[in-house]
Parts: sequence; structure tokens; C-alpha cells
Amino acid sequence: MRTEYPQGRASPSPPPEGVKETWGGPAFPWEYPQGRASPSPPPEGVKETWGGPAFPWERRARQLGALLVLLMAGSAPADSPDARYRLNTPTAAYRVQPRDAWHLPAAGTHNPAIATRPHAQRIADAARAAGIDPELLHAVVKIESGYDAAAVSPKGARGLAQVMPATAERFGHDGLDAGARYLRHLIDRFGGDLPLALAAYNAGPGAVERHGGMPPYAETQAYVPRVLAEYAALRAERRRLPTRWQQGGAWRDGGPEKSGS
Repeated sequence: MRTEYPQGRASPSPPPEGVKETWGGPAFPWEYPQGRASPSPPPEGVKETWGGPAFPWERRARQLGALLVLLMAGSAPADSPDARYRLNTPTAAYRVQPRDAWHLPAAGTHNPAIATRPHAQRIADAARAAGIDPELLHAVVKIESGYDAAAVSPKGARGLAQVMPATAERFGHDGLDAGARYLRHLIDRFGGDLPLALAAYNAGPGAVERHGGMPPYAETQAYVPRVLAEYAALRAERRRLPTRWQQGGAWRDGGPEKSGS
């Protein structure tokens, strides 16, 4: 016999073989005390069902009862000792925990204007080690020596950066590295004022300090604007390189990726 719900839907499954269908109670005799059968047959016009309620309101009542149980269970805080149902999920696993070391990689730069100039790699390495822009060191080298590594000034300054022997001995045996470090030292000494640092590179820091600014020397006053103009022109040619994440590459956690200069 196939039984249905009042809406015409079939019951979940027919009763097992040998089990008698009943109305209003369990189908198995042992579910009642002393093995009694269900209390009464179904009312006239109501179809028998197996495994579910016969009346629509019975299903609704069960659903409302389940909802009431959930609401009562949630009436106390989840971490309260009075809560019947407690959420034991570790909250630290779902807490925002910012890490100082995590950030997007900085965009690299490339400058075609200096990439093809003489001694480009040496100048780039020296500038990076000293913490100054390679364009700035290129500008100084161009104005000081015209990229002539064998240049010697009348006063005895030597090499690409035209460094005096005493300065080279103090800041590094290689003249180019010494010139880059010396320029970095002057920038820091004069509070980041690049024109005064360049004036000190040309005329000496003592002259800048004695005059309280740009020394009144024709050579120095012509030298500083030339270096600044060359530096500005080279910086204008700098191009940003897209990072791996901008190109759709996989981001690796653990800090910014290294990019070429």
C-alpha cells in the first residue's frame, strides 16, 4: 500500500516488510508499554502516512518547536557558563592579526637613460650601497669627470667622482664608492639640503658652514645648478616596473620581492 501526505506527496518510504502501519503512534508493538498497538485508527478522510505527520499543522508545530529550542539555546552568551550549548571554536583563528612584515612588494624602477651610460653597473652598485639615487651619482660623475675614470684635477682629485686622496682614504679605497659615501655623508650633515650638500662636495663643508649657505665662489655657484639640472633630467626618464602581483603572478608571503633597479 502506498501512503501519501495530505498535499499529495508520497511518504518518505514504505514501512518495512512485516511491519503493520498504524495511525497516531509507533508502528512497532514494543514502542508501547505492554506491546499495545496504536491508540486509534485515523479519522475518516485522512490518509495514513509512514514516517511523517499527517496534518500540515503538525509539521509546522514541529518546526516552530525546533526554532524555539534554538532561540532558547541562544538566549545566553556562547561563552557564558550558563549556556547549554557552547561554541568551542578557537576565536584566535578568526581574529584579524596584522603582521608588520606583510605588505605588497614595492614597484621596481628602470631608467633607460642611465642604463647605457659608461660604468652604469659600477655607479648603480655604489649608489645602492651608499643609499642615494643612481641618477644623482650619474649627474655628479658627468659634471665632475665626464665619465673619465683616469681624470685627475689640478688640485689632485681623482677618478670618476673626483675624490681627493684623503677623502678616499676616509670613505673607501675605491674612488667611486668613496665619492658616493661622501655625498651621502654631506646630505645627512646638511639636513637633506641637496644644493648645500653639492656645494660642500665642490667647495668643502667648511666653506658652506663659514658662509652660512652657498659659498660665493663662481665655480661652486655654477657647479650646483649643473648637477641639479642633470639630476632632474635623468629622473624624468625613470620608469616604474610592474610587480609580479600586478602582472597576475602568485604572491609569496614573507615580505616584498626583490626587483632590479
